Amino acid sequence: TSYRFEHDEYELYATAAVSPMTTVTMRPVQYRVRGSVRLDDSVPARVAKSVTVTAEVASLKNQQQKKKKQQEQEVQRQPLAVESELAEDNAQLLYFAAWMRIGQQAWFTIGVPEGYHAYPPEKQIALRGESDGPATLAPVSVRPALVLRGRVEPATPGVRVSVVSATSGAVVATAETDAAGAYEIGGLRDEEPLEERFEKPGLTFEAVGPRAHPGAVLVVSATRLSGLVV
Repeated sequence: TSYRFEHDEYELYATAAVSPMTTVTMRPVQYRVRGSVRLDDSVPARVAKSVTVTAEVASLKNQQQKKKKQQEQEVQRQPLAVESELAEDNAQLLYFAAWMRIGQQAWFTIGVPEGYHAYPPEKQIALRGESDGPATLAPVSVRPALVLRGRVEPATPGVRVSVVSATSGAVVATAETDAAGAYEIGGLRDEEPLEERFEKPGLTFEAVGPRAHPGAVLVVSATRLSGLVV
């Protein structure tokens, strides 16, 4: 005689069979994953209503198959339903949650209005066993985008300003000074140190002093190169 046990929300399997009694163990097949988005004090509370949380999910089995194929194809992702709501006692706190099955990996993407950034913009989690759930993700923070302003003296238009990562040296953004020698570069992320570099043929540049604070104007002195040929 064979027995089959079924349930929508649990895996059921026999752990002992002693006639005339059979012991059945119930184990959840999915867990509720929770997270939160916290707005920085400098962010208006109304921005929280515009924050969105979306998610995509892929099975670990598919990822293992991807390794065997030497990563010839991308892991297929599918949308995952996410619930979100603002905290009743805090207008700058958003909670979100989703149901994940054991063996799944999910990517939660935080969407914010223009002029702001989420840190980090994406959260990743994998449920490899029943001991993983229920899971709580580390809070995501939302802060205004960094804006760098500066002025080249004497007023010099057409100076190329490059914002680079102080860690990797990669160029993050570029701009040119206007007729007054001023520039403004916005929409930047602030999780790593940034440096500004200045270029225009025939000129050298040196910052007069460091910024007093991130929003301050950086004054840069431009000096013409000597025409002496060695």
